Amino acid sequence: GRAHPSVRMSSYYTSHGPCFSGESRVHLSGGSGGSGGSGGTKRLVDVRRGDRVLTPQGTEATVRCVVQTKLASGECDLVRLGSGLRITPYHPVLHHDEKRNTKEWVFPNTLAKASLEPCSAIYSLLLEQEHHQAVLINGVACVTLGHGIAEGAAAHPYFASRELVVGDLSRMKGWRQGFVVLSEGCCVRDEETGLVCGLRQSG
Repeated sequence: GRAHPSVRMSSYYTSHGPCFSGESRVHLSGGSGGSGGSGGTKRLVDVRRGDRVLTPQGTEATVRCVVQTKLASGECDLVRLGSGLRITPYHPVLHHDEKRNTKEWVFPNTLAKASLEPCSAIYSLLLEQEHHQAVLINGVACVTLGHGIAEGAAAHPYFASRELVVGDLSRMKGWRQGFVVLSEGCCVRDEETGLVCGLRQSG
């Protein structure tokens, strides 16, 4: 089959999935019962299943699973955005173009240059609620795993599919506890398109 037209060729060949550095800070919900509101921030490295986080819409979402990818190389290409967000170059973020007054999902490396930085692990989040698609990290709206968004850079046949992502993660060690550890080379790629089509856990 043909690759999705909105997925750029350059995104096919990243060495691991879309993630954040452990020092990046996710915004927590200060409310209860879905009322949202700001409740401070927490480093990604400290986030666990059950933590209540803030969505870009100002509502509350619950973390179902933290996915940690350990980097044997000890370094990773990262883009710095906002107030300290360190994110992999192809993890879609919501960009507000003030001149055009538009918002669109773009790759971080279209906003700033990526550079190789010391990094022992990178992190991704899966939310409990299916209708929640993104979280705020260092003030930037970032997609979560299985987000279901079909627009712009967020469109992806695997990472946007909750069914496929959960299908893989739910078979992995750590899923029940909500903390899955992967290693470099965890991404399974479609031989025809080069796009990630699955995740695997070594060991």
